Amino acid sequence: MIVSRINIAADQLTDQTDKPENLKTKWEGPFIYEPKNGDLTKDWFVWIKYQHPLTGKYERFRYNFGFNQFKTKTERREYGKGFKNELTDLLKQGWSPFEEYRPLQNLLNKQRTISICIDKYLAEITVKKTTMHKYSLELNLFKNWLIKNEYDQVLLRDIKKAHVLDFMTYYKLQRNWSGKTYNHYLTDITTFFNYFYNNYDDYIDKVPTLTLSRARVDRPGNKALNDWEFKQLKEMMQENGDTLLYTFCSFIYYAGLRNVSEGNRVKAGDINFKQNTLRVLSGTAKNRKTEYIPIYPDFRELLLELKIDQMPSNDYVFARNRDGAFLGGETKVGDDYFRRLFKPYKTALNLGDRDGIYCYKHTRAVHLGEDGEDLHKIMKLFRHRDLATTMIYMRDLGINTQETEFKKGRRF
Repeated sequence: MIVSRINIAADQLTDQTDKPENLKTKWEGPFIYEPKNGDLTKDWFVWIKYQHPLTGKYERFRYNFGFNQFKTKTERREYGKGFKNELTDLLKQGWSPFEEYRPLQNLLNKQRTISICIDKYLAEITVKKTTMHKYSLELNLFKNWLIKNEYDQVLLRDIKKAHVLDFMTYYKLQRNWSGKTYNHYLTDITTFFNYFYNNYDDYIDKVPTLTLSRARVDRPGNKALNDWEFKQLKEMMQENGDTLLYTFCSFIYYAGLRNVSEGNRVKAGDINFKQNTLRVLSGTAKNRKTEYIPIYPDFRELLLELKIDQMPSNDYVFARNRDGAFLGGETKVGDDYFRRLFKPYKTALNLGDRDGIYCYKHTRAVHLGEDGEDLHKIMKLFRHRDLATTMIYMRDLGINTQETEFKKGRRF
């Protein structure tokens, strides 16, 4: 790690001015400054004296970036020696600390630091509101880490995968990130670098994160409600008069919808009673394309009972106003509304953290499998890409899709 830090620090220096050919390189140093008794609370740095190309006077320059990453005297001394050697090599190659002799390049460089580029990226991209919120949280966390570690003024093209890896490792340990969260950050930071690589000249020569390894993700699998849980939840919601919650769970069950991104956003006009289909628009569907879900007879009966066919086509089925939530209105319910209503039932039945309204979707698949529904129809309902995907999905839910009988064997 110390070697990578030295290389990063050296790269920062090389982005400063190159010496004009008619200027003589005259300097003293580099020298390492270590505070008295090796005090780790004070600044450690490498410094040089360099002759001003016009006045001829020697001016002192100090460079302390990178030292604060190391928490022991031994590590800081080792880093300082390596930094000193790198700086010596740069001086011999003609590097100069005087930036005023490249005013145009310096102006461009100030606009291309990693921190400025993060702000630029967030200001220019056009994505969904929820995606923008996610990108802002992730990239601003990255930016604040860069500032804290004195890397915020590094040019975008000089950010190395070591920077990103250090950031990811730090927060994975501090916040106990899951593999999934780690990979989300890695993907979105890579998307950020790709944006400048694909859209701007001279900002970045390559995307530094492409070779970073992704974290392992434990996949607990899909969970369906068992018959007892399914029955208890239905009876409890009906006894408590939670009619709207019960209706919403019915939608998730019958149509195999994702409750937050799809169920909350169903409009009356999405339901075609002539074709018996429910439309899921591209902006809400998981695969980002408009899809049509078949409406089974039981679901159609419920929709007519709720008088969905009489609602204005642009009304959300599950709506809200200042007085609360209801069926049919111009404003959809909040994304978290039904999850909060369902939480007491989870607690009452001692369901797991992952066992929410979404379980109704998987329960529908189990019931159809147990009732012998054709796999192609299940594939259509759940919008799977192919039959193999459906077979794997059903197998993970414990359904024997091949109707294999297990009879042979000997008694123990």
